[in-house]
Parts: sequence; C-alpha cells; structure tokens
Amino acid sequence: VGVLRATGVLPDELWTVIFGYATFYIFLLVWQKIRDFVQRPQIVFLDKLCIDQHDERLKEQGIMGLAGFLDNTKKLTVLWSPQYFSRLWCTYELATFLRNPDQHKPLEVMPVGMCYLLFLMAFCWRVLLFAYYFLIASPGILGPQAATSLRQIFPVLVIVILPMHFYKGLSLMKHIRMLPQQLQTFRVQEAQCFCCSNDHRHPESQKPLPCDRLLVFNTLRQWYGEVDEDPEGHLETFNAMVRDVMSNKMMKAACGETLPFHYALNMVVTANIPWLTEYVAKLGAGPPIPLEGLGLLVWSLRTFMDWAQMCLMMLCAMRCSVWLWCRGVSLLERLPKLLVVLLLIPVQ
Repeated sequence: VGVLRATGVLPDELWTVIFGYATFYIFLLVWQKIRDFVQRPQIVFLDKLCIDQHDERLKEQGIMGLAGFLDNTKKLTVLWSPQYFSRLWCTYELATFLRNPDQHKPLEVMPVGMCYLLFLMAFCWRVLLFAYYFLIASPGILGPQAATSLRQIFPVLVIVILPMHFYKGLSLMKHIRMLPQQLQTFRVQEAQCFCCSNDHRHPESQKPLPCDRLLVFNTLRQWYGEVDEDPEGHLETFNAMVRDVMSNKMMKAACGETLPFHYALNMVVTANIPWLTEYVAKLGAGPPIPLEGLGLLVWSLRTFMDWAQMCLMMLCAMRCSVWLWCRGVSLLERLPKLLVVLLLIPVQ
C-alpha cells in the first residue's frame, strides 16, 4: 500500500492504512483455508469432539485409546484455567502425555485468561494508534483547530483504556500464582468429573451415566499396579508424579508470570505494520529538501525509526505492565482490585 501511495496509484492519504488492517483480518479469518492449498492440513485431537459423548460403548473405547492418541501426538496444548486440576479428565490426559520421561515432547500452556488479555491489549493499542496518528502525528488531516480540540481526547482514551487491561492483567497473574499450590496439593481422589457431580444420572434425560472415575482409576492401576497391597497405592503414585514431574514441566511451559515474547511481538507487529505504509509513502516521496549520499541515508533511517520507535515503546510498555501486575498481585490480599489498578496506572 505504501508503494502504491508513493507511485500515485492510491491517494497519498492516511485513511489507506485501512487496507493493511483489512488484509490482517482476512488472513486471520481464512488463513487455514489458504494454508490448505500449499501445505498439508494440521490434525488436532480435541477430546470433547473426538471422543463420542453419546454412545457409552464408543466412549469407553475412545477413553481406552486415549493413551494411543497422546503417544502419537507431537505437541500438547493445555488451555489452563484455575479449575483445570480439579477436573479428572484434564489431569488424566496431561499425565498420559507426560507419563514416559524418555519422550521430550513440547508442552504449551496457554492460560485461558491470556487469550482475553491479548485481545483486549490488541484492541487498546489499535485505538491508541489511531488516536495518535490522526490527532498528534498528522494533525493536518483534521485541520489545526479540530486537531487541537480533539487532541484533548487522547489522554482521556489512555485513562479509560489502561484500567481495562490492568484489571484483566491482575486477574491473570493472580490465577497463575495459584498454579504451584494447585500442583503441590493435587489429589486425583478429589478431582471432579461430570458423572459423579450429577450422581451418575444425566441432568436432562435422567439416564444412568457410567462412572468415568472408575474407568480412569482402573487405567491408572494398569499403568502403576498395586503398591504394597495398598488399594490406593497406584493413585498415590500418580499424585506424586503430578506433584513432581508435571509440576516442573507445567511451570516451565507456563513461562512463569511473564507474557510470552512471541505473543507480544506478534501483537505489536500486526498493530503497527499497517502504519508502515505512511512511512513508505514518505520515503517514496523523498525528503522535503534535496539530499543525497549519506544525508539521504540518515534521513531514510530516521524516517524508518519514527515507525520502529512506536513498536519498541509498545513492547516496553507491555513488559512494564506485566512487571506491575506481578507486583500488584501481592497488594490484592489487602486492597480491592480496583484500588490496586488505580495505584498502578500512574506508575505505568
């Protein structure tokens, strides 16, 4: 788009950044279909969909074959929430994937709250970028008087937007802080399952439900065997593996308490690349005064850095936000969350 603006095919106006955002959302929505034309489709095993939930015989066969599916899985993605380790099936699947210590398969832990946080942060940054470029960086578009008046909106936008993602960020860090304690106090005997929670009857049809807990416990007995004639020895062996082996891998996969860099980088790049067209058009038009040689090179680099500094500023702001969220979690024990948010925003 920037090249088309520089060559006069498109008007040299700021509204053309819409094409960049439109391209991003088109690829976001239909990328998998486009990808199928050039690469083999990725196969994902999603237990809720791939194991029959209506035919009990097929369901039992699917459960018994779950280890086979997971053994042939190249990567496991855990959509973690604070309730994850209280669910029998979630823990069973994770333990199945990690039960062979000789296999070093990648494990990715994606807190469900992280998805909402990334979406909210991306939305906030896009709003702020539009406000910055239209009200501050290019005030001539609206006229000097209108730009001066509307420029007062920019700090208002910051004041309104920052509390939203700070509030969500504090919630996410609070949940992640719960993960080590959940792992260290885990007992499969206390994990919940749908059938036992509903007294082994379907809540709608009232038909009897077979006990998934017995099925899982019998599978664990086959894996670990009886221990010193203790009827729950195999369960305690499983609990120990969750607390020791899974604890280390889960905490490492969850990236501690930080926002994974590749997610932050993707969000920053996709938010800023459409605005690169503005600077490409400037480079195509050339400097306002005749330059050549080293002077032209320096001017070109400075023009590019005007765009790059916004990316760096966004990355730094996100890292600072995460650092503040981690420190703010300790304040939640003594102060309401909204008050903690209001205390942290001025520091940001």
